[in-house]
This record gives sequence, structure tokens and C-alpha cells, in this order.
Amino acid sequence: MTLLVNVFSWGFTALVFLSVAVSVVGAMSADLAMHRREFALLRSAGMEQRQMDRFLCCQCFSYCAGLPVGIVLGAALCTLLSRLLDLSISNTFSPLIASAGAALLMGVSLLALHGARKSMARLSVVEALRGET
Repeated sequence: MTLLVNVFSWGFTALVFLSVAVSVVGAMSADLAMHRREFALLRSAGMEQRQMDRFLCCQCFSYCAGLPVGIVLGAALCTLLSRLLDLSISNTFSPLIASAGAALLMGVSLLALHGARKSMARLSVVEALRGET
């Protein structure tokens, strides 16, 4: 019974991680597309590429700001469920595994940041201000 619960909990954890990773990339892409004209306006007003990169980095890390809170809440929920259901699944949670998951999510976020930086570097200010493409 415990093996079955562990398999399902790890499978669910992997599914949640993939969902969050896709959500972060999608949110960054949607935010970038939505604010394309504002970015073009800032570039036309004199914002340098380095300043744009710094702005995008801050935005990228703001998506991952809730990771420590999520890790603590996940550990508390795991302990609570193991006590309520009288299962020994609390020993499957380890800070090392949670930190590895957080690092993977940060890596996905950095990959999305790289794509956003390339997209902003190719941005034509005139076309973006007109609302074309």
C-alpha cells in the first residue's frame, strides 16, 4: 500500500512540475506579447538593451518568487496527510529533492528568459508601435 501511494505521489509531483513549467513559459510569453508596444515605446525613448535585459530578468525571477513558500507549504501538507491517513509518506519529502525541483523550475524560467531576450532583440520599434506583427 505504501509503495502504491509513493508511486502515485511521485507521479503527481512530476505532473504538477510539468504543469508549472509550462505555465511559467506561457505566462512569460503572453506577458511579453501583451506588452510589446510598451517595450517598443521604452526602446524608442532610449532604453538600452542592457536595461531591457535587466527588466526581463526581474520579471523572470518574480515568477519564481513563490518557490520557497510553496516548498514549506508542500512539506507541511505532506506531513499532515501522512498523519491523517496513517501512512509513512512523510519520509519521502526531502529538502534536497524540493531544492532540485526548484532549481529545475528556475532553469525552465531562465530558458524562457533567453527566448524573451532574443525576441526583444529582434523587435522592430516602428512595427511594434504601429501594432503590426
